[in-house]
Amino acid sequence: MQFVIAFNQIDRDGRFHGVRKIALDAPPYDPSLLRERVALSYLTDAGLASSCANHATLTINGEPYGTYTNLELVDDEFLERQY
Repeated sequence: MQFVIAFNQIDRDGRFHGVRKIALDAPPYDPSLLRERVALSYLTDAGLASSCANHATLTINGEPYGTYTNLELVDDEFLERQY
């Protein structure tokens, strides 16, 4: 299951730790949640522009919902940071 959480839905300037949206992904083909992190790390080490990725634990109403890969969205802020 994938979630996209937007912090600028009501306030267009809304941010959380500097980002407008976060994408949480837990693909069924990657139970280790490491494929995207390793691939993006490899691209970064090769000197190419790539998104950041880390792990996140989602909690809803105090109950743990799961562990996800948190992917940086490719948007205007990403492009400004990279180029």
